[in-house]
Amino acid sequence: MSATSAASANVQSSRPVSGLRDTRLDVLRALALLMIFVDHVPGQPLEHWTMKNFGFSDASELFVLISGIAVALAYGRKYDLKNLASLTVKAWKRVGTLFVAHMTGTLLTLAILEHWFMVLPLPSDALWKWGLRSRQPDTQAPHGAQDEAQLTALRPRPLMD
Repeated sequence: MSATSAASANVQSSRPVSGLRDTRLDVLRALALLMIFVDHVPGQPLEHWTMKNFGFSDASELFVLISGIAVALAYGRKYDLKNLASLTVKAWKRVGTLFVAHMTGTLLTLAILEHWFMVLPLPSDALWKWGLRSRQPDTQAPHGAQDEAQLTALRPRPLMD
């Protein structure tokens, strides 16, 4: 066996069999997702070892790149690259399918939220009280403020009258 045929046999053995998933890409995508999680939760001991510290990009770019490679490997053989017009039509059909799925999910989510708010109406005071604590008047008298005029002067006022 010559060196050339041995090298080509070695390359052939490292490629996945047609029709099977390449689990190496899935492992790399999982590692990218793990790095994205570590980067988004502050105070992690592993955050100093993620990609954001070693270059101009982070793990989200790696995830998108690996996902694109996986899509190309999965669907690349289905398309005839010689006929660019049919390839373009198939790609736009896929874009349309994904757009319809995305919009359907978004509209269903909005419909569920709207229905939930209609069934469980929240008074505006209860809705905003938790989020705007800094705009609530201070009911405790500060040290040294005895009369009502001093308390009124210290309360927050509306921005516009």
